[in-house]
Amino acid sequence: DECVLYVLSVPNRSMVLNTIQSSSIRSVAFSKQDERLSIGMDDGVLSLLCPDADWEPAGEIDFSESAVLCQDWTSKTLAVGRQDGTVTLFDTEKAFGNFFVPIAEFSRNYPI
Repeated sequence: DECVLYVLSVPNRSMVLNTIQSSSIRSVAFSKQDERLSIGMDDGVLSLLCPDADWEPAGEIDFSESAVLCQDWTSKTLAVGRQDGTVTLFDTEKAFGNFFVPIAEFSRNYPI
């Protein structure tokens, strides 16, 4: 099923997470130090899970039904690309604190 996410342990390939999401999963990415797992979905939601807290939800960003196609973490920035051609940047530390105010947003060839 496209809504089911499986996370396996690298050393022994055992399953550490099996969860059903609200919509089809389009992309996944771990933050640089594995503090969060971000899951981009078809319905425009980016969900964050916290591996250190038994994979509990750590926040959610709703992008108004534009599918989240990709995301990438640096030590300072979370970049989220959506199907409508928009890329939104968030401060990583604030995202860890569940504060999701964009620091920049770009659409096709110009800033919004």
